[in-house]
Amino acid sequence: MPMNKKVPNKNSKEAIFGGRSTPRGFYNYAKVYHDAFEELEKLSENTVRFYPATYFLASRSIELALKSVLRFYKYSLDELARDKFGHNLTNLVRENEDKGYLTLSEKEKEIIKSTDYWYKSKQYEYQITGLKQLPKSEDLSFVCVKLLDKSKAVIGS
Repeated sequence: MPMNKKVPNKNSKEAIFGGRSTPRGFYNYAKVYHDAFEELEKLSENTVRFYPATYFLASRSIELALKSVLRFYKYSLDELARDKFGHNLTNLVRENEDKGYLTLSEKEKEIIKSTDYWYKSKQYEYQITGLKQLPKSEDLSFVCVKLLDKSKAVIGS
C-alpha cells in the first residue's frame, strides 16, 4: 500500500458508511426534511404556539443541502461530522463559498446565520427558557428552496 494512502480508522464514519453515503443521499434527505418542515408549517399555521420542530427540520434541510455539495467534492463523512462543520451552518456556508462551490446572496446568508446559533446549540431540540430572536419560517423556507435548487445544480440529478 502506498505510504500516502489514507486508511480510515475502522470506527470512522467513512469506514462504516463511506461508499453508501453519497451527495445525492444528502440531497434527498435535505429534501425530505424540507418537505416535513412544509407539512408541519401547514399544521401550525393558525396557532400562536411555538413549534421548534419546524425550525429544526428547516435547519437540518439547510445543513444537508450544504453538505451534499461538500460530499460531491469528496469531503469525507468524518470531515463533515467534525467540529469545523458538524451542525455549524455558518461554517458550512463559508466553506462552500470560499471554495467556489456555491454562491449565496447576502439575504440567504443572513437568514442562515439567524438560525445557526439556535440549531447548533440544540435549542430546537431541547427546551431552554428565555426569549429567542428567531428567523421567520417563510424566510427559512425561502433559503431551503434556494439551497435545494443550488445544490441539485451542483451534484446533478
